[in-house]
Amino acid sequence: MDAAEDDVTCIEALEALYERPQSYALAKEAPTVIDAYRRLVEASPFVALASVGPGGVDCSPRGDRAGFVRVWTRRRSSSPTGEATTGSRARPAV
Repeated sequence: MDAAEDDVTCIEALEALYERPQSYALAKEAPTVIDAYRRLVEASPFVALASVGPGGVDCSPRGDRAGFVRVWTRRRSSSPTGEATTGSRARPAV
């Protein structure tokens, strides 16, 4: 059975369908909240803030209407719960 004309059967065909990803998408981490991530976080109805420190990994999921999280600076955000979060417990590349 031959592949359908629209089937993607190799990496080259897949790459031809999409633009090259931005560098931050390839790296998957940034030392601070970059503008592209800020826009994504502020538009999302769900976020999971994770940090890594001497005691291990901590991840705190939160959800509400889109826009419930505000990123105030590259290292500080808050949500309606009144809990401000900072990178103080996390290693710089979280």
